[in-house]
Amino acid sequence: MNPLLAKAIIDFFIAFGVVFGGSMLAGIGSVFVLMPPA
Repeated sequence: MNPLLAKAIIDFFIAFGVVFGGSMLAGIGSVFVLMPPA
């Protein structure tokens, strides 16, 4: 596989994990405080 393509795929999944993880933590936190995430 092209090294540039491999690096781009890894960077994409790291960024996706950061966004998805942050939204999951916000959702869990909103359940604890009984307010919508903002």
